[in-house]
Amino acid sequence: MYDDVKLIVVIFLISLILFLRFAEKGVMEIMGVHFDPRIFDFKVEDSGIYKIEVLGENFVLTKNIKIFDITVENKNIVIKRGNKEYSFSPLIKVYEIENATEIFSRLIKKISECIIKLTAAINHFK
Repeated sequence: MYDDVKLIVVIFLISLILFLRFAEKGVMEIMGVHFDPRIFDFKVEDSGIYKIEVLGENFVLTKNIKIFDITVENKNIVIKRGNKEYSFSPLIKVYEIENATEIFSRLIKKISECIIKLTAAINHFK
């Protein structure tokens, strides 16, 4: 019996939030103010970031994709992906391991961002 009451309350709250959102958008359009609704707003950005605003509170959800691990050991770069491991000697000398891993992690982050933007653009044109 209580499951039915819970379902009715959830449906009522969702419909209340949606109606308040539409009312807020209508009032803002009448006043000529162009702001995002503060009662409930949901945005999806190209970089895989979801922004949700409920009653003035902001929530940000990010999606991280791990492609492979990079480590620098004994002046060799080791890339681990799944069960495979690739190792090679870089063209430039690696003096500080921390700086090299930081540089490569930034590089991989930029590459993964480009891949995500490319897939979003491809999905946009489908």
